Amino acid sequence: MTENRPLKLTEAQRQKLAQRLGQKPVGAAAHDAGDCPAAVAAALSETKVRARLEKVAHALVGQRLLMPVYAHPEEHSEPKNLAESLIRQEVNGQSVLLAFTDVANMRKFDSTARPVPVPVKQFATWALSDQQALMLNQDPELILGMPALSALVVGDNWLPAWANEPLNVAVQDLMSNYPALVGFTFQPQGYGTRLELSVLMTAGPDQAGREARAQVSSFVSQVARIPELPGSCGPLSVAPQPVNLA
Repeated sequence: MTENRPLKLTEAQRQKLAQRLGQKPVGAAAHDAGDCPAAVAAALSETKVRARLEKVAHALVGQRLLMPVYAHPEEHSEPKNLAESLIRQEVNGQSVLLAFTDVANMRKFDSTARPVPVPVKQFATWALSDQQALMLNQDPELILGMPALSALVVGDNWLPAWANEPLNVAVQDLMSNYPALVGFTFQPQGYGTRLELSVLMTAGPDQAGREARAQVSSFVSQVARIPELPGSCGPLSVAPQPVNLA
């Protein structure tokens, strides 16, 4: 008669079984409680939009993000290829990948999904491969575009257009050749950057409009040739803003 004895599993086998059953991750992820990393939390507390985006991008270097993963319909576990489970949303007509800094924020999105830690470098690689930006915590003001993602892939700090002094000096020098252009600012915008131009209107509407449009067109073509532009801005859109001086 055969004696039925309890099956003894090694620690490695128990972890592998637990992972398959969807109970807990293995390796370094097993020690991840799902809290927001301290450096990222500090960056998120910044109140100014541009500064916060820049600080968050810097804080994410070498960190992990969480992705929501749902049980596979057949295996009742996470899919073998995590890239197949990437969540995409549309923001202002653009499709972005979705990631979370912590479990609390992820639960606001879907409390039924299981948080899976993924290195930021991997998330950035996926996003660049899909030519999509990466949105954090479902916040439209926390969208990392192509330049930020490119920096994260190689572990560098992103230098955004508004903080790039040589770029801003070059733009200002060019602007001095165009009397109708009296100011500019760089703003984050989805995949890339928006260049807001202050355009002076001093004559009649028709004449001023024609002259201003010609100057804007010429100026933008010159800006596009600045060497520092692509690495800091990525795709660049231009938004002229008419101003009147009384």
